[in-house]
Amino acid sequence: LEDDEIFHLSPVQVGRRDDREHRERATAVDWMIEVQVIYGLRTETLFLAVSLLDSFLKLNEVNQVQLQLAVVCSLFVAAKFEEIEPPNVKDFVNMTNEVCNKQDILAMEATLLTSLEFSLCRPTAVHFLERGRSPQRLFSRKKHSFLTQYLLELALVDSQMLRFPPSLQVAAATMISSRLLGSLVRVPRHDLPCERSAMIYRCALEMCRLLEEVELSSHQAVRKKFLRPEYLSVAAMVSCT
Repeated sequence: LEDDEIFHLSPVQVGRRDDREHRERATAVDWMIEVQVIYGLRTETLFLAVSLLDSFLKLNEVNQVQLQLAVVCSLFVAAKFEEIEPPNVKDFVNMTNEVCNKQDILAMEATLLTSLEFSLCRPTAVHFLERGRSPQRLFSRKKHSFLTQYLLELALVDSQMLRFPPSLQVAAATMISSRLLGSLVRVPRHDLPCERSAMIYRCALEMCRLLEEVELSSHQAVRKKFLRPEYLSVAAMVSCT
C-alpha cells in the first residue's frame, strides 16, 4: 500500500495542471485504449502505460511533439514489460500514421526510462482488481467484474481521478458496481480509518459523475470497448442513482 500512495498524484499536483493539459491527457489515454483494443493488449499493459505517462509528465514539462512521443513510448515500454509478444517499434510508427518515426520513439524511450529511473514495477488499479476477483465464473460475478473494470477505465481517462490511489479506486468501483447490480455480489467489509472511508466515498461520487457524463464525453474509447459483447455490454449501465 505504500507504493500505492507513492505513484499517484496529490490533489495539489493535479490542481497545477490547466484545462488544456487535462484535455490533452484525456485524449492521449483515450488513444491508448483504442490501441489496446485493436492490438489485443493486456489490461495490465494499459494501466501501466498510463501510470508511466503520468509519472513522466509529473517530472517533465513537454511540448505537443514531446507529449505525443511520451504517450507512444509509455505504451511501447509497458507492452514490452507486460506482453509475451509485444508490438514492435514499427507497429508503433504505424499506430501514429508515421507522425512519430522509429528514431524519435527510441530516443524518447531512453529519455522516459532514464527520467523514471527504470521504475516499472508499480501497483496499478488492475493489480488490486485481480486480487479481488473471484475464481468462480458465474455470470453475475463476471458482470460485476467487468462493470468494476469499466469504472476504473473511465477513471483512467479523467486526470482528476489521479487524486485517489489505485487501491482506493478499486474499493470505490467495487462498491458502485455492487450497488448497480442490486448487491448481487457481496463486497467484503473491513475496518478502515474514517479518513480512508471518506476518501472512498468521495472517489465513488466522482465515479458516479463519470458514469453520468460518459455519453456526452468527447472521449468514447472506454464506452465503446465496454459496449462489446465480450464485456457483457456493461457500458449500457450508465445510471448511478
